[in-house]
Amino acid sequence: MEENFIELVDQLNLGGQFDFDTDFLIKASFVVFDMGAKYDVKKLRDNRYIARLKIEFEKFKASLTSTIEFLKNDAKILSQRFVKSNLSLIPIVDFGYRQPHQQFPDGQTTALRQYLYMSFFTKFYSYGADGKLDVIHGLLNQNQTPGIFPLKKVGDYISERTYVSYAFTKSMLTDLDLVLNVIADGISVIPQQRGWSLERDHIFPRNLLHGRGIFQYVDYVGNLRLVNKTRNILKSDNLPDSDLEFFGSYDTELKSLFLKARNDLTLANFQSFVERREELIFDKVKRFLGF
Repeated sequence: MEENFIELVDQLNLGGQFDFDTDFLIKASFVVFDMGAKYDVKKLRDNRYIARLKIEFEKFKASLTSTIEFLKNDAKILSQRFVKSNLSLIPIVDFGYRQPHQQFPDGQTTALRQYLYMSFFTKFYSYGADGKLDVIHGLLNQNQTPGIFPLKKVGDYISERTYVSYAFTKSMLTDLDLVLNVIADGISVIPQQRGWSLERDHIFPRNLLHGRGIFQYVDYVGNLRLVNKTRNILKSDNLPDSDLEFFGSYDTELKSLFLKARNDLTLANFQSFVERREELIFDKVKRFLGF
C-alpha cells in the first residue's frame, strides 16, 4: 500500500503541477473509510482499515483521479499556486467515491466548484480542519440523494464556523490570486523554470502612477492581471499599449475608460477604469461560482 500511495502521489501531481503527498492521501482515506480525519498511527495498523484499503484502493484511486480532472477542467485550477488548501479537496474526493464509477454526476460540478472556492475565500480549513472534515463527511453520509452534493447544508456549516455569510462578496476580491485565475479561465504555471513564474502585473504600472502622484487604487484587482515574470519585466514602467489585452477589454465602456485614462492619466480617470473593471470581474467570478 505504501508503494501504491507513492505511485499515486506522482500521478496526481502531474509532473510538478500540484503538490500532494502521502499524508494527504492517508487523511483522505481516513475520511472516506469512516475512520475520522485525525491522523493517528494506530489507525494505520487497524486491520479493518488495511483490509478495506486493499479491497477498495482502485475505487479510492479513481475518486482522486476524478477530483484532479474536476480541479483542472471545471474549477479551472491548473497548478498548486491556486490550491489554497489541499484539505478542501477531501470532501470532493469523498463525494466522488460514492458515485457510480467515481464520476461526478452531470449538474454537480457547479456546486462542487462553489464549495471549493468558498472554502478558499473564507479560509475555512485554517483551523480545526479535522473536525470540519468529519462534519462534512457526516453530511454526505446523511444525504438522502447520494448523487446531489449537499451544498446548502455545507454552505450553512461554513457560514456557521467562519461567521461569514455564505455568499461571494466584493470584499473577497482582495484574494487576488484566486480572482485573477478565474478571470483568466485558469492559468498554468511552468514549474521550476526561471523567468516563467507568474507575477501580478499592473496594467497601469505602479511607478508610473506614483510618478503622476496617484497612490490610490494602484494595487486593486481592477488594475491587475497575471503574466509570466519575463513578460512583466519587458513591459517596464511605460504606459500600456492602446491594444493591451486584459480581462474586460471586450466591454465598450471599459475600453473607453481605459483609453481615456491612458491618454489623460489623472486620478479620476484611473479610478473610473479600475472601478468599472472590478465590476466586470466581480460579475464574472460570481457567475463562475453559481451565485
